[in-house]
Order: sequence, then C-alpha cells, then structure tokens
Amino acid sequence: MGGNRCFDADTKIVMQDGSHKRIIDIEIGDVLLNNYEVLGTMKFSGKDVTFLNNDGILSTPQHHVLHEGLFKRVSEIPNIQSSDKQVKYVYDLDTTDHRIVCLNDKKEHVVYTDYSEIEDKDDFIEKYELGILNNTPV
Repeated sequence: MGGNRCFDADTKIVMQDGSHKRIIDIEIGDVLLNNYEVLGTMKFSGKDVTFLNNDGILSTPQHHVLHEGLFKRVSEIPNIQSSDKQVKYVYDLDTTDHRIVCLNDKKEHVVYTDYSEIEDKDDFIEKYELGILNNTPV
C-alpha cells in the first residue's frame, strides 16, 4: 500500500484558499482544499517508477483517483496517457480525510486518495495484515 502510489514533484495540490502548491513544497500542517490538514509528507525513490498522465497530473498507475463517482486505479481510467518522465523521487501526502485534491492542466479539481487511503477505525485492515503476517485466518 502507499509507497507505490505516488506523484511527480510538480503535481499541483489545491490549498484551502484556492491557490495551489507543488506537492514537493507541501509541509506538515498545511491546510488543503476541504479543510484537509497535512499530517505527513513522503518522499520515495523514483527508480523504475512508471507514470501515467491524467491531464497533466503524473501519478503511478496504482494510485486511486475519483472517476465518475468511484475510486479507481489511475490505470483503469479510459484514455489515460502514459508518460516516459524519469524522476529521482516521487511524493505523497497523508491528510486528515485521506484525500488530496489536485489541479489538472484543464484547471479542474481531481480527487486522489492519500498515502493511507482510508481510516481503519475498527482495526479491520490491521487485523487482516497481522493474519497474513502470522499466517493465521482473520
């Protein structure tokens, strides 16, 4: 989860006041659109990363994006373009509502999930992961 779902450094993130910042310039405590506060910033190796271009938003194929009312992997979006851009690092955020609103080349807001993607309030995912790690049924 998470680490293989990242963005190019120049991805435009929409801030609470309607302005935007590149994801590389986002800091913990920044407030994004919809009052989502940034809890964490991540930087990962860009070695062997493949990007898809969603109208100017470069993200890895596995990243989840809201498309026609449903979250899907970017790779599942019709007519998505591939990108041959090579980078040293890729970036992601963790936010209070697990959403990141990006600005595409058409000046449209596009909603992606953050690094954590969802809130695991009942520890369902943790229990599932522990079951896998310990080879025991959940």
